[in-house]
Amino acid sequence: MALLYPFMQLGLFADVLGLSVDTCRRIHGAAAWMTSALLALHIVVAILDQQKFSLHEQSNLSAVIGAGSLVALMLLSLSLFRRLSFELFLRTHQALAAVCIYMTWRHLPSESIFPRVYLYIPLGILLLSTFLHVLLFLYRNGVLPSRSYPYASVMCRKKKKNTEGSNEDTAEGTPLKIRVALPRPMHVKAGQYVNLWMPTVSFSSWLQCHPFMVTSWSPGKQDVLDLFVQTRHGLTEKLRAHAALEGTASFTAFVSGPYGRSEPV
Repeated sequence: MALLYPFMQLGLFADVLGLSVDTCRRIHGAAAWMTSALLALHIVVAILDQQKFSLHEQSNLSAVIGAGSLVALMLLSLSLFRRLSFELFLRTHQALAAVCIYMTWRHLPSESIFPRVYLYIPLGILLLSTFLHVLLFLYRNGVLPSRSYPYASVMCRKKKKNTEGSNEDTAEGTPLKIRVALPRPMHVKAGQYVNLWMPTVSFSSWLQCHPFMVTSWSPGKQDVLDLFVQTRHGLTEKLRAHAALEGTASFTAFVSGPYGRSEPV
């Protein structure tokens, strides 16, 4: 379980271990399947050992809810559901994981602290890493101590009228250039990426945080980051729609990172 809940972001977990994000994603998935197999074994042993199973007992009810949340979590992790809406999948994934942890805690006996230590240790690591990550996020984005917030200028080809008078709208694949002005300089190496949170783009964008590869780097720290993005769906499509009206648009943008291993250039 310690491999399931060490950090809120796999990119940060990968950097701490010195591995790629894909490798950490495989480790996370393997640990999840191993946990599911152990849960199935635990259920079989409990059924064979226990004659009466009453949902009126708090421990049994918590076990059923926790097991159900883990089953739902594993089913929704299939690529079929992830591709429908990744942001919805991610938030649902995190919510189900929280339910599973809490119900596991309720299921464990409270007479002794020892069984719950296996939950307290990874949760303690998660809380500490999240606290430090939030502090670094607030510092880099000029919140603590207070500075001007970072903003992103989104540039693309201005929308033109076609021969029939309607607006030309070729969203899919349209290249965007995003230039992020930082309140504090950041050292980014070649091949690294940043997570961009732009809460003012749309009603749902405050729940979305997207990774973008940095295309500008230097030996020292930078005040400005350049990102080149290919329009798909969701956030990038909304950015293109705003920028296409006048050729450019500006939004408040918060940056976390950089993440990933550097590449020699």
